Amino acid sequence: MCMERLLDLAQADVLVCGYTHIPFHRILSSGRRVVNAGSRGSPKGGNPEACYIVRAALDSKLVVKFRCVLSDIVRGEGNRRKRYAK
Repeated sequence: MCMERLLDLAQADVLVCGYTHIPFHRILSSGRRVVNAGSRGSPKGGNPEACYIVRAALDSKLVVKFRCVLSDIVRGEGNRRKRYAK
């Protein structure tokens, strides 16, 4: 299903989603937007950090900023590898 159709079904101008492991912010030809925060951990593209978005409306403009942090899953995996590497 195309993004425009999803926005139509939601009766929305902005659709925010996640869990694809690929963060993006797309402005469609209609001017509507789709924002995907990515995932909590193990994102694609080799970056082990969890990603989230900060969204703000400034002067009727939507501003989206992506933030990445080291997730507990990644920290735990690193600790597990250290324990078993001995």
